[in-house]
Amino acid sequence: MVFLLLSLTLSGFDTPESMISDGEFIYVSCINGSPTKKDENGYIAKLKMDGTIVKKDFITGLDAPKGMWIVDSFLLVTDIDRVRIINLKKGDLI
Repeated sequence: MVFLLLSLTLSGFDTPESMISDGEFIYVSCINGSPTKKDENGYIAKLKMDGTIVKKDFITGLDAPKGMWIVDSFLLVTDIDRVRIINLKKGDLI
């Protein structure tokens, strides 16, 4: 588990809700719409540790991604009524 204390101001995200880091990258969950609507507008952005955006739409097609947790090389994301699993090495939903 990695705990970070960052002093960054980031912009350009659509309703950012949570962020987590694996020590190499920072992942930001962006609701991009209603926090309760199943609209597939949500996404996960991937940033370098200095806040530089690697890929704003690293993972797309989520509804309203919120809380996140990293286990090994997998990012677990709460998405309204389910938990989505993302393979961080491959960059895709399982």
